[in-house]
Amino acid sequence: MEISTRIKITKLLDYQENIAKKIIRIADYVFKKEVPIKFSGFLLSGPPGCGKTEIAKQAAASISMGAPVKIFLLDGSDIASPKWGEAEEKLKKAFTGSAESNHIEKKIIIFDDIESTLMSRDVEISKEWHFSINSVVFHLLDDIDHLNTLVIATTNKPDMVDPALISRLYPIAIPALTKDQLRQFAHYSLENGAFDIETEQVLNSIEAMINEGKIKSLRDIEHEILLKIVEMVSEN
Repeated sequence: MEISTRIKITKLLDYQENIAKKIIRIADYVFKKEVPIKFSGFLLSGPPGCGKTEIAKQAAASISMGAPVKIFLLDGSDIASPKWGEAEEKLKKAFTGSAESNHIEKKIIIFDDIESTLMSRDVEISKEWHFSINSVVFHLLDDIDHLNTLVIATTNKPDMVDPALISRLYPIAIPALTKDQLRQFAHYSLENGAFDIETEQVLNSIEAMINEGKIKSLRDIEHEILLKIVEMVSEN
């Protein structure tokens, strides 16, 4: 479990920015007003490499600029523990904070790839461990101090997420990226990089791969850009 103070501010694509703004507006309103309507957070779902985690991080970082907010980054490896009860304690600490502190902190909890932690009890490979963790998290979400805590979860596999969790969070589905969105990200990536080569050739190559359907995710673009740049530097 990481308490992050080092989220790098990056430029989001238009569709990412729209989702991030929605999260920011709701969090900003709930954190500043005593809203009687309970709102626990969001569940971002979509194919791998569509920018879900980056949306969550950038939204959280933006919210923390307006008020002191702790950002907890959690995934399956943070929660998994060979000792019975240790995982539950880690989760409780993220939600409730330190028992020694009387100060009420505002916090954002980002659960990355939440299906690895809160797997549906209907999935054949789910085990007793998942049942126990699910029960703990459902209880924590039901008792959440929604005026001071917001959850942003991400998943590539919404069909593996426990329906009871989905019912507690506001779902936002991100569709597969369009070729225009992929091209936009390629432009952003090359604009932001301090490369010691002419990047137009790299961009043309990446756009050709996008047009041919060989690149389908933001991660694919990052990989291919790096490979192309290394090839060009080696040739020189």
